[in-house]
Amino acid sequence: MKLSKPSGETKLFLFFWFALLALFMSPPFRHIFILPYLNLLANRPKKSPHNSARYNNLPHPYPSPI
Repeated sequence: MKLSKPSGETKLFLFFWFALLALFMSPPFRHIFILPYLNLLANRPKKSPHNSARYNNLPHPYPSPI
């Protein structure tokens, strides 16, 4: 069976598909849109904004009054 040449529409579709793929894989795009969400997916313990031993496994900067 002989394959026919791809039409102009098919070539255009493939060109835009690969251009979109290249954009998606480019470092700025990855670092802005993809990597932050990968951090959310990796079930890591959350860092707390206050220095609490419960969240960051660090001692308190001052002893507990109790």
